[in-house]
Amino acid sequence: MQKTIEPEDENTPRYIYALGAAFARSGDRQNALRYIRQARDGAVARGQSGLVDSIERDLRILETPPETPR
Repeated sequence: MQKTIEPEDENTPRYIYALGAAFARSGDRQNALRYIRQARDGAVARGQSGLVDSIERDLRILETPPETPR
């Protein structure tokens, strides 16, 4: 999937976002955050406000520390 993000075009932020989501689903929070933040930066640079909104929503969830079991 990482090969689909090169060369960059207007869809690249969506692909990077999907890659980050795949990492999140697999439990790799660190890579999920890295790719989703990269997708946000790309979407902002391209003026893709709808995508930025979706990414920001997911980032808020991922950036919230997981609760510790009691």
